[in-house]
Amino acid sequence: MTGGSSVDRHGAGVRRPFGGPLRGARADMVRARMARSIARSAPRFSERSLLPPPILIIGCGRSGTTLVAGLVGSHSHVAMFPGEANELWHPGLYPWHRADVDVPPFWLDENRFLALSNPSPLIPSVLGAFCLLSKHRRILTKSVMVCGILNRVVSMLPGVRIVEVVRNGLDVSRSYARKERAKIERYAGRYARWNITNTERELEALLLRHWARQVSSVDEARISGLEVLRVVYEELLVDPVHIVRGILNYVGLDDEGVDGGLLKQVRRGPRPPVLDSAPAIDPSSREVLCRLGYL
Repeated sequence: MTGGSSVDRHGAGVRRPFGGPLRGARADMVRARMARSIARSAPRFSERSLLPPPILIIGCGRSGTTLVAGLVGSHSHVAMFPGEANELWHPGLYPWHRADVDVPPFWLDENRFLALSNPSPLIPSVLGAFCLLSKHRRILTKSVMVCGILNRVVSMLPGVRIVEVVRNGLDVSRSYARKERAKIERYAGRYARWNITNTERELEALLLRHWARQVSSVDEARISGLEVLRVVYEELLVDPVHIVRGILNYVGLDDEGVDGGLLKQVRRGPRPPVLDSAPAIDPSSREVLCRLGYL
């Protein structure tokens, strides 16, 4: 694990018509737009840049996928695609408030949402072009909206190394509800169409069930033979160096290229869930919570 900052890890960055180079997140956004254009004009050329295979971070929203992606993405050999590319995985359905069809929010009914989803065939080409533009050996992307379509993901990205992040569902539902309530207030009419209110406990209960379904979807894919590395968020907080080293070993990277400064910033030690303020736990969610050792 190396020290220092990952801000300038992209070298000279992307040149602007006026002024100096763009760096960091802004440069990645420019590269992502350029990658989409290249993929449309030369899809097969771009796709060849996906060797070795990409790294995909998955899990339920608010489980720590962003933290894990940031740590692994700080590796000097890894290009991290900005955002989650959900507009590519779910074109016309994401962002949900601008969806072209009448579909429930992803977390309310994943099966119905995914049944209407048609991932863009350009995904491999876009990721390959981004990797090429970034001048890195590996591409990393993340999404909290593909747990139920992993078979399709693998068919589009052969050899992809998948890392699942799990966190206590009670903490997830609480954090997710806080984030989602702002959206419900902003798009109240659209949410009301699906009988979703901004009642805190009701929303937390819905999101807890969503968490359980997401975890179960990955478990089902694993049972069917798909190789997925599970990373426990609470364990990451206790020993980030050990956990990140395990991820790097799984995806085929050495541990010398990771930003040691980022690892030192990881907050140590998970806080125990406040059970007396937990939402109503349905039987299916209770089973998953118990199976993962959270109850």
